[in-house]
Amino acid sequence: MKSKSKNTKPEMLVRVLAPERVLQGRRKEMSDAEKGFIIALLWMEMSITAISTIVLRPWSTIKSFIQRLNSRNSIENLPRSGRPQKLSRRDRRHLMRTIKRDRQISREQLRLQCCPHVSRATLHRYLATFDMRKWLAKSRPKLTPDRARQRLEWAKAHQHWTVEDFQRVLWSDECSVEKSSDARQVWVFRTPEEKWDTDCIAPKKKGKGVTLMVWGCFWGSKRGTFVPLVVRSVNAVIYRRLLKYLVLPVLQHIKSTLGEPGIFQQDNAPVHKAANTPGGPDAVRARLAEALPEAWDDIPESLFESLWLSMPARVAAVIEAKGWYTRY
Repeated sequence: MKSKSKNTKPEMLVRVLAPERVLQGRRKEMSDAEKGFIIALLWMEMSITAISTIVLRPWSTIKSFIQRLNSRNSIENLPRSGRPQKLSRRDRRHLMRTIKRDRQISREQLRLQCCPHVSRATLHRYLATFDMRKWLAKSRPKLTPDRARQRLEWAKAHQHWTVEDFQRVLWSDECSVEKSSDARQVWVFRTPEEKWDTDCIAPKKKGKGVTLMVWGCFWGSKRGTFVPLVVRSVNAVIYRRLLKYLVLPVLQHIKSTLGEPGIFQQDNAPVHKAANTPGGPDAVRARLAEALPEAWDDIPESLFESLWLSMPARVAAVIEAKGWYTRY
């Protein structure tokens, strides 16, 4: 029996000693179970050759593992350096500077300008590590430093107003409705946190299509007057007539409803600056004058109510943005 045991081949010990997962064939890296099994075989005073045959690993692999185990007293693998990055530190700095300088640059232009030696996929993967990608720029009326300062001053003066205070405000404005303007979208490179940065906003520009000036107002959740201004130009005389015949009746209605005088709110742009608005075919302008009041009547009062109730949050957002762009 002893001689039989001595002649037993090492491969026959596999069924007795090796866990089933060790017998799955060669792998690029030894698992912890495989390392533990090798250590157990060492405690059994088996030779490296026998262990190599049992675990199906080269003799050099077993020898190297034993040396690392003795020198580090640990079975953990050291972190590998991995494949060298294709983008150097200089390339990465150049990329970020170029994006900050030109948010609207295309991916291909960015690649050719900063790192032509890499593919677009590599560039995309690198930018994704910073959550930097192309986003549709938010469209907002263009703000200047002076306008931002005025917005901030107004917000600070009204930061303690409640929704009840804002309910008696009659909000009004005139705007230019345009047909056949340039509808191209603007895409910018940015992170989610840079959404409202000034260089990530697409300022609204006055187009060259057929336009019609309109004027409207609302207070609280109530729809006010809406008037298409079918005139070639709007001057101070016309605007004063609007205030006399359209605003005063609404302010009187606010007072009779709430028991407090209404507050007329308008922007600081003098109406005479709106003169010489772009013209167009009279038929198109007349059709707009018919369609826009219908669209105004279709706006639900819940929208006006949501705008009114959001005023404290809007004021706080303007203060936080120091007068610049907000999500509102």
